[in-house]
Amino acid sequence: MSNFDLSDALESPLDWTAEKTEGQSCCSDIECDPDEIFKLDMDLELVVSQNPLPMHRVVSLLLGANKIKKYLQRKGRGLSDDQLCTMIMNSIEKTVVESVGTSSSPSGRRITLNRLRSWECCLTDREKKDIICTAASTSVELCAATLKGGNHSHKATFKMASYSGSEMTVALSLIKQKLYISCTMIDDKAVLRLEECDEKDLKAISNESDMERFLFHVKGVDGTRFESVKCRGWFISTSYEEELQPLEMCQVDAVNREIAFSMK
Repeated sequence: MSNFDLSDALESPLDWTAEKTEGQSCCSDIECDPDEIFKLDMDLELVVSQNPLPMHRVVSLLLGANKIKKYLQRKGRGLSDDQLCTMIMNSIEKTVVESVGTSSSPSGRRITLNRLRSWECCLTDREKKDIICTAASTSVELCAATLKGGNHSHKATFKMASYSGSEMTVALSLIKQKLYISCTMIDDKAVLRLEECDEKDLKAISNESDMERFLFHVKGVDGTRFESVKCRGWFISTSYEEELQPLEMCQVDAVNREIAFSMK
């Protein structure tokens, strides 16, 4: 094996040490015992549970960990477990795993995403505008507004459900309601809507189903972006300057639109 030093591939040395669990030995080359724990940072550990790992996967994991460590040092440690999970999922190289089944699609492949878990959160864009829910005469609408004083109770609380797959994928709904954010292409433009849907109908979603319109890929480390699974390249966005404007779908280079959010 060549004398390859992983630190040569990093922008700066990654300070990590291996912590041996009882009855285990340290790694030799890349052949690690199951459940080998690497202390990457005070609040971040890497557990290697596969034996052996190909070198390119080890490199991807450590580069991703180094990226996250730098972000924590720059922005602080006030991140939830779900935010850290999102960062890890978007920082390391992904391997696409597809389930193959009988399908009428040209490729002959069917991919089914299964719901895993869910949690509650509020969304705030990078301009500090909170997402709120407003009721029109015939419908409910999501808007962005800067809330002051005691008005923070008006924030919309979302239930975010994660799904299996090679990318971090979620569905967003308003808690205590059956209203889900959806995205559909109409006349070459992606349109964001709130649609009523039963939770059981979203337990498993196939790529052959129109229910994909309820799914979004979570992207980004410095700010969370929601890209439509149905309409690739289109993101949930707010107005960059104007208040009380509705959420819309936009492309990444759209002028006067903000696509990065924080979750609280």
